[in-house]
Amino acid sequence: MADTSRGHFARLGLGFADLRGRWPTLIDWQNVFCEVSKYTRATHPHVRGASGRTRIKQEFRQTQAPIGYGQSVGHAGKSAGDRLENQVGHP
Repeated sequence: MADTSRGHFARLGLGFADLRGRWPTLIDWQNVFCEVSKYTRATHPHVRGASGRTRIKQEFRQTQAPIGYGQSVGHAGKSAGDRLENQVGHP
């Protein structure tokens, strides 16, 4: 996936807001597939996948606390909403 993703995105006409100037690496794609797997198991529990896994270790619990980003990711002091607006080109 890491080797062919640019071609797939181009072939399908999909835009991609890069990850601070870099294309996804192997660990990024692993995280994507992990999240898709968890979402699929939660929304379609009656379907038994190839791995046979059904259990999800933790469930999402929404909080009203703002999500902050630290210095290590270059977004200190910005909320998730601010960051999302910047990624999709809104002022």
